[in-house]
Amino acid sequence: MQQFLQDNSPTKTNETENELLCKRAQKGTLAPSGYYRYHSGRLRDKYVHVHVFEEEYGPLKPGEVVRHLCNNPWCVELTHLVRGSKKADIHDQLRSGTFNRQKLSVEQITEIRRLFKTTPKSATEIAKQFGIGERHVYKIVNGERWGKLES
Repeated sequence: MQQFLQDNSPTKTNETENELLCKRAQKGTLAPSGYYRYHSGRLRDKYVHVHVFEEEYGPLKPGEVVRHLCNNPWCVELTHLVRGSKKADIHDQLRSGTFNRQKLSVEQITEIRRLFKTTPKSATEIAKQFGIGERHVYKIVNGERWGKLES
């Protein structure tokens, strides 16, 4: 675990009265999402904060995530990391104003549906055009995502 912690002292993250001190990962790659990742020898990369947490407290159970009490996705300070559900994690993000998963606008959803129904473009082509996965295109078209939106 020590290999992932930065050698220098923690830095302040905000100016609130409950100011927390965060630590950045020393190893790994900072992804656009703000999380540090590293190649663990498995098929997929692993988040550094999850690795650090599991090294200290044991593996996560199915459906569990590691939540950041400090709302800094890059933080690996053990006192800022807690085990919890995805729902609790999303509530944390909503409370702090850091939740922003909406990649597509209403206009883009309407356009995806129009392209799929009226053009010879494949779901793969539409997905590439909008920077989403092919499966997501099908979910949009079938109303599994954005279902309440008028077509």
